[in-house]
Amino acid sequence: MLTRFTRTVKLLLQHLSARDKVVRRTMIMLMPGLAVLSPTGFVRGCLAPTMESLLKSMDSQNASDVKERAAAFLAVGDIAHSIGPAIIPSLAKTVDLATKALRKPTRRGAMPICPEVNVGNMMYALTVLCDARP
Repeated sequence: MLTRFTRTVKLLLQHLSARDKVVRRTMIMLMPGLAVLSPTGFVRGCLAPTMESLLKSMDSQNASDVKERAAAFLAVGDIAHSIGPAIIPSLAKTVDLATKALRKPTRRGAMPICPEVNVGNMMYALTVLCDARP
């Protein structure tokens, strides 16, 4: 798998923007596994497009995308755990989205509090951020 890592990553990145929700959710769930398999290869080859796609999924306010949104929150926490300080550039936006997801809805029809925000992994990511600061 390591010898074909970059080819596999490129193939998976193409499917992150698929129209089918099940395909997108599956790709989101596969990304943390790639980060565990080769953290340096993941950071070098696909961190930026992966985080862009995950943050877009996390920001979704569409009620039909709840499972995808939950998978994205969990994936970001797992990726942060795998790659450590390399997640710092995406951390501010991630924390903003987590805060937004945990707020109580203010109007009828608004998205409910998102219990999928994995607070343990998010706290780990924040710890990485605090440890990396001079």
